[in-house]
Amino acid sequence: MLVRIRPIIPLILLCLPVLTARSQGLLFKSEDSLLTQRTSLHVFDTHPPVFQDNFFIKFDLSLWDNANLGYVLDVADNINDNSYSLSYLYTNGAGMLNFNIDRKSNKLAIPLPADLLHKKAWFRVRLDFDLANDNVAIDVNNTVYLAQHLGFKPKMTANIVFGKNQLYTEVPNMALRNLTVGDENRQYFFPLNEWSGTVVHDSTGAARGTVENPVWLMARNAPVSITYPK
Repeated sequence: MLVRIRPIIPLILLCLPVLTARSQGLLFKSEDSLLTQRTSLHVFDTHPPVFQDNFFIKFDLSLWDNANLGYVLDVADNINDNSYSLSYLYTNGAGMLNFNIDRKSNKLAIPLPADLLHKKAWFRVRLDFDLANDNVAIDVNNTVYLAQHLGFKPKMTANIVFGKNQLYTEVPNMALRNLTVGDENRQYFFPLNEWSGTVVHDSTGAARGTVENPVWLMARNAPVSITYPK
C-alpha cells in the first residue's frame, strides 16, 4: 500500500517563518568561557552615529545567570569622554539590572522577577537617552525607571558595545535579538538573524557592526534537513 505524505510539506513550510522568528538572536559566551573567548558585539564598528538631544536603544533580552556579575551593554560617548553601562548582578537569590556611570556611580537598580531569569524567557528593554534634559528612562518589561543628573551634553556619539567591552570583561549568561538604535529621524534595526560570521547587518542588509566569538541562534537551532525519495 502506497502512503502519500506530500500534503505535510506545505504545513512545514508555513511553520518556517515562525520557527525562524523564534530562533534568531545572538548567544553570548560568558564568564564560563576563557577571557579571550567571551562575546563582544560592537553595534557600529567604524562609523557610530551622532545623536542630538535624544536617542534610544531597545532590544529583546534573555538572562539566566544565577552566579555571575556581567555587563549587558556599554555606551561610550566620544564627544564628552564619558561612558554608561547596563550591568547585571545576581545576589541573595534575586537578579538586578544596574545603570551606571562607569567608574563613578550606580544610578539605578532595577529588580528582575524570577520568572524572567531562565533560558528562552525573552523580555523587552528600552533605554531612552534624553540628552537635552540630562536623564535616561529605562523600560524593563513595561515598567519604567528614571535616572537623572548623568552629565549628558546635547550631542553624543554613541559607541554601543554589548558584552565584553574596553572597560569590563565580565559577561553574564545572556542572549540578544531585535536590536534597534535611533531617534525620531533615523533608526537602525538589527534582527541578529545571521547564520555565521562576525559581521553584523541591519535590516537593509548593510554591514554596520562586528562581533567577537558569536554563537548565532539561527545556526544553533537550524532544523534538520529532510530529503524525500522521488
